[in-house]
Amino acid sequence: EWKVLNADGSDQRSGREVTICPSVPEWQDWMARLYADVLRETDAAALYIDQFGVALPTRRCYHPGHSHPPGESPLRGEVEMARKIRAAVSAVRSGVPLYVEFTPVDVAIRNLDGSFAYTTWYGEDILSPTRTTISRFCFPDFRQFELVHGQFLARNWTEEGLKKAFFNGQGLWIKGDLGSWYDARTRLFDRRSRAVFLEHRDAFTSTMVEPFLPVLKDRVFAHRFGGGDKSIITLYNSNWSGIEDDLIRIGPVEDCHIVDLWKEVMLDDVE
Repeated sequence: EWKVLNADGSDQRSGREVTICPSVPEWQDWMARLYADVLRETDAAALYIDQFGVALPTRRCYHPGHSHPPGESPLRGEVEMARKIRAAVSAVRSGVPLYVEFTPVDVAIRNLDGSFAYTTWYGEDILSPTRTTISRFCFPDFRQFELVHGQFLARNWTEEGLKKAFFNGQGLWIKGDLGSWYDARTRLFDRRSRAVFLEHRDAFTSTMVEPFLPVLKDRVFAHRFGGGDKSIITLYNSNWSGIEDDLIRIGPVEDCHIVDLWKEVMLDDVE
């Protein structure tokens, strides 16, 4: 049996679903074959592994018939299963991205290309007013797509959530029809931010990134994306009012120009 057993010997369930232990080698091999078959039979541009990326304490497995120690976390099993899926998929077609539901720990990232992120919804304002996932900057090749609301409810996919995702240089997961499900302000911000992302994708997808630059005002935050010929700085003001003052020092600006990409204007005075 491949299922997860709780410490009292009962099945671990989510509603009617039985949880399968990712540390079972036979289950890992079965999943690897399945993903390879799906890729072989379709033109899939990417493959998604649901539920992976979060090692919940409630998913520890105590099955006496498994080879792992009692109380095994799903983490090691997920890492090994992702490795096997990656190998099987690459044997069919190289370069196909694998992404998972949650942003995983660093050791799990090596066999993956990206994930959804729930930081905007589940983050905490006092500790992280910008809802920044620091792995976005530690592993810039690992792409993260923010689910602005963790329960997938369109009415809570807000302009403020989009601002935080844009500040962090993250992609977005859009539920439903953008043109009819969302208010005008949210649609406008999505359209403008998407245009900036597309035009300057070279900077936002660069491996040269730097989070939380020094700033001149409290509760104002800055990230840098790109380097060399182009560097983009995003700013986020978490205060309850606007600020009309110097915000950041960026150093000498010889032989270059500074542009406010949002307003599409040149800046004359830069400090």
